[in-house]
Amino acid sequence: MARFTVPNILCFVRIFLCPFFVVAAARGFWKEAFILFCIAAVTDMVDGSIARIFKQKSNLGAFLDPMADKILMASAFITLAILRLIPFWLALVVFLRDLMIVIGLIIFKAKRIKLVYKPTFLSKMATFFQIFALVFALAPRGLSFLENNSTEHLGFFIKGFPVMLGGAFFFTLVTGLQYYQIGLRILRTGSYEN
Repeated sequence: MARFTVPNILCFVRIFLCPFFVVAAARGFWKEAFILFCIAAVTDMVDGSIARIFKQKSNLGAFLDPMADKILMASAFITLAILRLIPFWLALVVFLRDLMIVIGLIIFKAKRIKLVYKPTFLSKMATFFQIFALVFALAPRGLSFLENNSTEHLGFFIKGFPVMLGGAFFFTLVTGLQYYQIGLRILRTGSYEN
């Protein structure tokens, strides 16, 4: 069946991994949390490419992919903010932007406005920086099992972390404003054009 395409299965895998990541992080199992998050992040990066290359796009996939992304990002940012690995203000910005998008989709559904999800370039940049902000936050603890672990060994992640935080904040904020404008345009015209 069309709904059991590889991209859709990867979306289900991403959703399935989220609670295990949260539990592992909450219990301080950093190696496991790091590996689980990286696997989930990889599924996010490859499912869209697989859908395009092998022509496996579907209506279910168009719904599942952004939903799986939002579940992963929300659970990861909230968990790491509670554990003080990510600033609370960044988690709040990410959560509020995604909440705004979900509320917008509910409004479109109620008004019976048919919407085909089309991620913008800026939203792809936001996802990139969000994912790597989380990877860089987890890496110093998640890679602590490596031999000869030192600040020098993990310097790349430590030094790059502020850059990823800044990029995640900037692009999340910009895309929040962008999607707000797009939502108003859809409500006025009943259509969406990138």
